[in-house]
Amino acid sequence: MKYNDYNKCKINPTTITGLKNKPGVASSGRRVALSALLAGLLHTSPIYAKTVNFSDSLDNLTKLSQSSGNLSIDSSNAGYFGNDTGRIKRNTNSAEYVVYNLTGDISQVAITAHFWRTEANTGDFILQGSSDGVSYNNLTVSKALQGVGAGNWEQVDLSASIAQSDVKYVKVIFPVLAGGNAWNPQISNISIDYDDGTVDPCASAPGATLTLTDGMETYNKMYHGSGGLLRDVTNTGNFGGDDARLWRFLKNQEYMIYKVDGDISEFTLTSHFWRNDNTVLDIEFYLSKDGVNYQPLNVNNTKYGVGNGSWEKVDYALANITPGYDFIKVVYPLTSDDASSWHPQIGNLVLKYVSNPGNSCDNIAKGGPVSGGSAPKAVPAQYSAKTSFDYYITRDGNNIYDGADLFKFVSFNVPELHVQESPYWGVIDPFEQEDAIKTIAAMGAKVTRTYVLSIFNDQRPERTKVHINIDGNGELVFDEDLFVSMDRMLNYANQHGVRIILPFIDNWSHWGGYQDLAKMRGISAADWWSSAQAKQDYKTIVSYVLNRVNTISGIPYKDDPAIFAWETGNELRDTTDAWTTEMAAYIKSIDSNHLVLDGKDVNISEAAIVDPNVDLISNHYYGGEFTERFYRDFNWVAGRKPFFIGEFGLESTDQVRDTLDKVIAENALGAMVWSLRQHDAYGGFLDHDEWKGIRAYHWPGFSENNAYDEFNMVNLVWQKSYEIQGLAQPAISAPASAPTLLPVTNVGDIRWQGVVNASHYDIERTRTPADNASWQVVGSNIVDGSTAAADMMVQNVVDWTGVSHNNVTVPKLFSDNNTSANTNYYYRVKAKNSSGASGYSNVVMYDGGEVLTTLTDPLADFTLINNHSPNLTLDASNPHYFDNDVSRIKRSSNTSEYLVYDTQASITGFTLTSHFWRTDNVGDFTIALSSDGINYSTYNATVNNAGVNAGNWETVTYSASGIAQNARYLKVTFPLNTSGGSFWHPQLGKVEITHSNSAQ
Repeated sequence: MKYNDYNKCKINPTTITGLKNKPGVASSGRRVALSALLAGLLHTSPIYAKTVNFSDSLDNLTKLSQSSGNLSIDSSNAGYFGNDTGRIKRNTNSAEYVVYNLTGDISQVAITAHFWRTEANTGDFILQGSSDGVSYNNLTVSKALQGVGAGNWEQVDLSASIAQSDVKYVKVIFPVLAGGNAWNPQISNISIDYDDGTVDPCASAPGATLTLTDGMETYNKMYHGSGGLLRDVTNTGNFGGDDARLWRFLKNQEYMIYKVDGDISEFTLTSHFWRNDNTVLDIEFYLSKDGVNYQPLNVNNTKYGVGNGSWEKVDYALANITPGYDFIKVVYPLTSDDASSWHPQIGNLVLKYVSNPGNSCDNIAKGGPVSGGSAPKAVPAQYSAKTSFDYYITRDGNNIYDGADLFKFVSFNVPELHVQESPYWGVIDPFEQEDAIKTIAAMGAKVTRTYVLSIFNDQRPERTKVHINIDGNGELVFDEDLFVSMDRMLNYANQHGVRIILPFIDNWSHWGGYQDLAKMRGISAADWWSSAQAKQDYKTIVSYVLNRVNTISGIPYKDDPAIFAWETGNELRDTTDAWTTEMAAYIKSIDSNHLVLDGKDVNISEAAIVDPNVDLISNHYYGGEFTERFYRDFNWVAGRKPFFIGEFGLESTDQVRDTLDKVIAENALGAMVWSLRQHDAYGGFLDHDEWKGIRAYHWPGFSENNAYDEFNMVNLVWQKSYEIQGLAQPAISAPASAPTLLPVTNVGDIRWQGVVNASHYDIERTRTPADNASWQVVGSNIVDGSTAAADMMVQNVVDWTGVSHNNVTVPKLFSDNNTSANTNYYYRVKAKNSSGASGYSNVVMYDGGEVLTTLTDPLADFTLINNHSPNLTLDASNPHYFDNDVSRIKRSSNTSEYLVYDTQASITGFTLTSHFWRTDNVGDFTIALSSDGINYSTYNATVNNAGVNAGNWETVTYSASGIAQNARYLKVTFPLNTSGGSFWHPQLGKVEITHSNSAQ
C-alpha cells in the first residue's frame, strides 16, 4: 500500500501498534497484544480517472518505446529553434518514425516541430494511434504556424485529440520531400496526456450518494485506528453469525476513524456487549471536517436482548447528518478493568455519504520533507582521538546521514547497556557493557537502542540503586555509579563504532517511569503532561544528562559522537502534542549535535511529524501483523520524516524476515528487533524471559535454543544489517580475543567469560602447566549460550562491586567429572567458531587440597633409601673437590648400580645433585619413575652443568617439576664407566623429592 499524492487529495494510512512485555516483568504477569490493527486505504468509488502528462524534450532517445534506425539528436544552432538545444532529426531522407507506449489510455498528443522554409512543400508529420502497437489508425491533426524566424526556420505546433478509449501507442512519422534535406523537419518536444488507471477520489461527481461498508474482515476500509484494537473471528455463534469483530486488548478508549470524499449523511454501526459486565457505557461517536477538530454526536441505539454467551447485539444509527463532515470517529467506552476489556466488540459499519468535491479534499495535506536538521557535521578535533567516528549523525529533510553517506540500519535493542536487570538488579559489569557493544559491531549493525533511565518505584523498594530519585527536600538526585556506567557505555561505543539511541523516561514502571515521578510529586499520571512541576522535572533530567561530562573520555554528552538520538521516552503513548513540542525544543536548545526521536508509540503524532525539532519517528509492534502495520505507519510518515521500527519481534522468524524485507524494499530508515543480551561476567549470557516462551537472543545464535529459533533469528538480523546498507554479508570472524577463565573453586562448576563471535569452547587440563605437551582436552565444543532449564543452576553470586545476590539462576558451563581427590589441577580454555579459534585463556589452578612435602636425603647413610644394589658405598673424603659436599654415594665396582626411593605418595618433582670427574668422560645418571615399584618409565630431567672446579670435578644437577604420573617410586641408576679403572665416579651428593598427598 503505497501513498499517492493527487495534488491536494491525500489517502493516508496511519498509525497503530500492539503492546509487549518490557524488561523486569515476569512472563506470567504480562499483558501482551496478540494482534494489532492495520489502518489502510479507504473505500472509494472509481468515478473519475486521473489524467497525467508524459513529456519528452528529446535531449536523448531514452524515452522512445520504439523508433526506426536513421534518427539522431541535433543540438546545433539552438538560436534557430527557440534556443532548444535538443531535437530529433533524420539521417536519411526517408519516412522515419518514433513510437511511444503509455500505460493508460491516451487522450491528447502535442508536438513542437520546426520546418526549414527554404524548402517548400515539405509536407506534414503523420500522427497515428494504436491499442496494440501493431494496427495503427491516422489521427486528426491540428496545426498552428508560429511564423518564420531566424535561419528561415518556423516552429509549427501540432496536436491531436483522441476520443476513443484504449489507445496506448502513438506513432509520429516524418514527411518525405523528393530531393529534400534529411535534416528537415525536426521535432523538439512531444507531450502526451493519458489516463494512468488510478482513481482520483477528489473528482467525485457532486450529488452522488455512495456507501462504505466495513464488515471488519480486513483492515483496509479504515482511515485510521488506535493501537490497542485487535480482530476476533472466534465464537461467531455468540454474535449472531458475525464472523469478524474488532475488540480491545486493554481498557483504553481505543478508536476507529473513517474518512469519505464528501458529506456523511447517515450511518449504522453494529456492536456486541457482554452483559455479565453492566459497568460499560455506550460507544461514542464524533464528526470532523478536517480530521483534527471533532464534535460529539448523540446517537440512538437499539438493543436486541441478551443471547448466547450473555452477548447482546446493539445497533447505533443516525440519519440526516448536517452536510460538510467527511470524518467520523468511533470511540470504545472505558471498562471497569482489563479483565473485561474485550467487550464491547464492533462488527459492522455502514456509512452513507454524498459526494462533494467542495470538501472531499479539505483535510490533512501532508506536504514534503519537514524542515530542520543540518548539513554534515564533523566531530571537533579535540574529540577525534577519543572516538572512531568522523561525523555526527544528521538529518536532512527525510533522510539520515553519517557525513555525506546515507545512514540505514537493522539491529537489535540491547536493554542492559548501562544497568543490569537480569539475573539481578545492579550496576552492570564493564565486561558486559563492552561485550554488548562489540557484539553489535560484529554484526555490522552500527546502531543499537538501550533502555531508559531508571526511576525509584515504591513497588520495587529493594531497587535503591536507580538513576533518578527525589530526596527529602524535594530535589531530584542522580546516582553517580549508574551514570559512570553510562560514561563507560558511551566510551566503549566510541571505541568500537556503535551509535546509541537512549530514551529518557519510561511509560511503564518496570524500571520506574513517569508515573512514579508523578506519584513522588503528588501528581496524577494524567496531569503529568501539563504539570509545571513535572515538566520542570523532565527538563532537569534532560539538562543533567546532556550537560554531563563523561568521566572517562572527557566528552560532554551533548557533544558525544556515539549518541545516535535522544528519545523523549519509551512508549509515551499518553503524551500530549504540546508536551512533545515543548520538550523537543528544550532538548535542541541544549544539544544541536544530536537527533531527537519522538518517544510516542501506538498512535504516531502528526504534530511530531511536522515539528522541525523532532528528527525521527518510530513505532513499536508486538503481536504480529508487523508488515501491514509498518506499511501503514511508513506511508503516513514517508517523504516527511525518517521512519524506523523502534521495537518489534517475539514472533516467528518468517514474520520478522518479511517485515525486514519490506523495510529494506521501501527504503525506510531501519528496524530494531527486541531483544539481544550480552555475555554475563559470571559466565554464559545474561538471559531474560520475554514472552510466549521466547527468551532474549544471544550472538551468534545457538541451535540449543531452537525452541524459539534463536540461531535463525540472530543470523537473519545479521544478514539484514548488511543488506540494508547495500553490502554483502561477510563470514563470521574468528574470536578475536581469548576467554577469561574465572577462579575454579569446584571442578564441577568451571566458568569463564565468553568471547564475541564464539560458538563453542574447548577446556583443557593438566597437572604440569609448564609442560605444554601435558595439556589434555577434557571438554570439547562446549556451548555457553543455552537457556534451557536443564542447563541452569542456582547459586549465590557476588557481583563486581562486591554486592552479594542470593539464589541467582546462572547457566551451567562445564563440569570436570574425571578428577581425583586431594589433587591440584590447572585449566585453560579457548573459543572457537567456524572461522577459527582464539588463543588460550589465562591458566587457573584448582586447589584440590593437595599438600606438597619434600624428602631430602643428604646421603650421609642409607636409611632414607627404600632399596639399592649391593656395590654402593659412602664417601666423605676431599669435600673441597665436591662443592663442600661432605657425604656422597659412589660405586665400589664398575657395575650398573642403582638406588630406589619410595615416597608413598605422588611424586611431583625432584632435584638430584651429582659430581663428575671430567678427566674421564662418562654418561648421565638414569632416572625412572614407577607407581608400583616394578614397572619403571625413564623420566627426562633437566640437566644443569655447573662447570669444572677443584680436582677436575664438576657438579651436575638433574631436576623436574609438575610431574603428573601418580608415581611414588624414584629410581636412580649409575652410568657404566667404560675405562673401568675409575668406577668411583660419578658420585651422587644429595637427593630431594617433592611429593603430594593425592591418591595413587
